[in-house]
Amino acid sequence: MKIAIVVPYIPKIEGNRMAFNIARGLSAGNDVTVISHTVTSKAVNEVKELCNPAKLKYFRQTESGGFGSKFALKYQFLRGKSRELANFILKSDKFDAIIVIANEGHWLPSYIKRKSNAKVYLILMELHDRGIISLQNSNANNAIVKGIVLSPVYGFLKYFERMRFSSFDLLFANSIWTKIIFEYLYGLPVSDVIFAIDTEHFKPSSSRTFNDNFIVVPTASLKNNSTAMETLKRLSAEGIRLICYGSVIVPGVENLGYIDDDRMIQILSNASATLFLFGYEALGLIPLESLACGTPVITEKKQGPELQLAGNENVHFFNSYEELKELCMQLTRTEKTDAIKNSCRASIIEYDYRKVTEMLRSRLIQNLGVCEA
Repeated sequence: MKIAIVVPYIPKIEGNRMAFNIARGLSAGNDVTVISHTVTSKAVNEVKELCNPAKLKYFRQTESGGFGSKFALKYQFLRGKSRELANFILKSDKFDAIIVIANEGHWLPSYIKRKSNAKVYLILMELHDRGIISLQNSNANNAIVKGIVLSPVYGFLKYFERMRFSSFDLLFANSIWTKIIFEYLYGLPVSDVIFAIDTEHFKPSSSRTFNDNFIVVPTASLKNNSTAMETLKRLSAEGIRLICYGSVIVPGVENLGYIDDDRMIQILSNASATLFLFGYEALGLIPLESLACGTPVITEKKQGPELQLAGNENVHFFNSYEELKELCMQLTRTEKTDAIKNSCRASIIEYDYRKVTEMLRSRLIQNLGVCEA
């Protein structure tokens, strides 16, 4: 099969890693091309490396880029970029299957199907509805006021979103949480859950980074989360050794800032546990990457992580600060044996991109009505 993996906008690797894993996995026995409208110069070479042997093609390259309201208008709501991208896809090759793995590009089927018999599929990565869902995080009065003000606009936009979603031949979701919420809100069936990591890349490292036991905390999900920040400062003040990494700096706690994959794998491997705090999360790569590195996870008992990882004995959930502190103390005092490391890895092997893309390949063959070689 000739397959296009479409990621409309690639300003950086973070947030798009699963798409590249899927492209690489589907390349076994298929001709796969990763196609984007715009890629930043700093990301091009790394994207090529991550999706190899799949090819990379893009409409244009830019020196810098990021997400924001301007990006949302151009790539998610207005049609201009989708029209350009659709024409670029059609000129690139005659594809059998086109898989959009992004929050953008929902207009693509309306243009592609006018000129091609290719089937177009979507892997839902995030719902724009999260803002409405997250009203629960506001106090009761604010939630009621926001709900009254936003509901008419939300209903109007959802009507058009449903039309766009229904134009895809099959829908997949990145988590059980996304699947359930989407099917409830839009009344459209989601075929399966697709979430892929590279368990050969993320695996236990023997390099020793720190002498003492510690809890590692990724901070990318902590932006504007003052409750989580206060929790971390309190844990540190009460004697729990925390080591944070990522774009958000936590005052009074040891921060490593941005680190590359190799360093991250070392930190995750050496930690007693990974503490994953979030405001809204469908699932998140961090818990799976931590488990792949042989390290248990502590996280909040809510949303996607609770729904998808509740049966995993290596994932510890908490409801209160006291429960969180007790878990941190318990895990930093417990020797992380080879048996624990092996159990962590075995618990998420189903998410390895090789297994996931074999299932996806079977779904595509079935939907396309082609015979396996």
